[in-house]
Amino acid sequence: MQIEYSPDADVLIIRLRVGKPCDAHDLCEGIIIHYDETLNPLEIEILDASKLIPINSQGILISKPLIQKYGFIDQLVLEKTDRGILLRKPDQEKQWEHAFQALRKKQEDWRDLDVTLMDGLSNDDV
Repeated sequence: MQIEYSPDADVLIIRLRVGKPCDAHDLCEGIIIHYDETLNPLEIEILDASKLIPINSQGILISKPLIQKYGFIDQLVLEKTDRGILLRKPDQEKQWEHAFQALRKKQEDWRDLDVTLMDGLSNDDV
């Protein structure tokens, strides 16, 4: 896959495979899919791309309101799927697994945790 952006024309082209375009289909306003002779998609052309996706020479920018809307705080996972690219929050389980692995490496002794948790509580409080 190859991605090209022409700032003069404000067109983003996503080349999926090499081939000679023979047909095209307007997916929606400003988004065109080009096909080869066997109707395999070759490229996706996005007109007025800067209005849809803010692009600069360093990558794609995601607006702050969009980040806040979906609760992305300090991490974001970019995942390739059959339908395209998916942006999602990291799996909480994997974050906990990473934390437990880090604790295991430190080989800390947590055997007195129950005693510490009960500190200051009487039997009536339990």
